[in-house]
Amino acid sequence: MNVKGTAVGSIPDFVKHHFPNRYGEWIVALSDESAHYFRGEIVTGAWYPIRETLIEPIKVISKLFFEGDDEKTVRTMGSFSAELALSGVYRFVVKLGTPRFLIERAGSLMRTYFDPCSFTLIQESPKRLIFIITDFPESDEVIEWNIAGWIERALAISGSVNPTAQVIKSMAKDDGVTEIEMKWN
Repeated sequence: MNVKGTAVGSIPDFVKHHFPNRYGEWIVALSDESAHYFRGEIVTGAWYPIRETLIEPIKVISKLFFEGDDEKTVRTMGSFSAELALSGVYRFVVKLGTPRFLIERAGSLMRTYFDPCSFTLIQESPKRLIFIITDFPESDEVIEWNIAGWIERALAISGSVNPTAQVIKSMAKDDGVTEIEMKWN
């Protein structure tokens, strides 16, 4: 399974922004296979192996900087990534859209970030949406929580009050799909 360089590039940006004096420590803590990618230039349009460039680097960040709290790590990283992705003119567009519009766009974005990946909105009601992710052969909880953190922050940027995004079902835990529920006031 592969991940687009845009997603991979946000990882060193996160470390440099939040832990600028410990970037070298993070690189050294990575396996040789993983560090190889981060010692060079990350090309935003290129595809990279997900395990070496997303899952392992995130878990090392968790261990080094978040006392091994993977969920807190990736929700923080997802929020940071949403801030980067939804800046400038994109922030204006996001503020004009409804939560449904935002989630549909997030689904389109996910399909361009992960190969393969399928994303389907399955339930909608006022102040609540549920979507599922399928066709994601190397799912991991850190990816699922990262997506939830990204969406939670994106909903907040769009003007939703008190948004939450929870992983209800997890392919990483052998459920048939990953299901994420979003709620807001």
